[in-house]
Amino acid sequence: MSIRDVEKLNSRQIETLQRKHGREVARMNEGQENLKAEIKKGNAEELVDLQHENIRLVASENDKKEKVLEQMKTHLDQTSKMTDFKIKDLKTNTEKVRAVEAERLSANREKLKSDNDLFLEDMGYRFTKEHKKISNDNQNQLRE
Repeated sequence: MSIRDVEKLNSRQIETLQRKHGREVARMNEGQENLKAEIKKGNAEELVDLQHENIRLVASENDKKEKVLEQMKTHLDQTSKMTDFKIKDLKTNTEKVRAVEAERLSANREKLKSDNDLFLEDMGYRFTKEHKKISNDNQNQLRE
């Protein structure tokens, strides 16, 4: 074999190796692209799953908040009803107390009026009696 034959042989082997290497690089690039696509697809699916989980968590928290707000509304309604009942009860009791006080004061007023009338009548009687006594004494003194 001559050097040229060896060079041709080497040249063919190099070309063969280069083609083989090119095919392997192309397969590796294709595999890498496939892996990238799978990773993107997996990431997209995982992202969708995370979004769905987040939506479920937000909905769950909103439900909890709505329940708490509903309980608070119920409690406020009950408190309002109790307050209205207490106010009505206080008004009723106040009216009753006013009526009792008015009746008591009216009775006291009547008693005081009758006591004053009796006192004035007694004073009038005493005054008249003393006046007659003084008049009689004056007439007796004038006669003497």
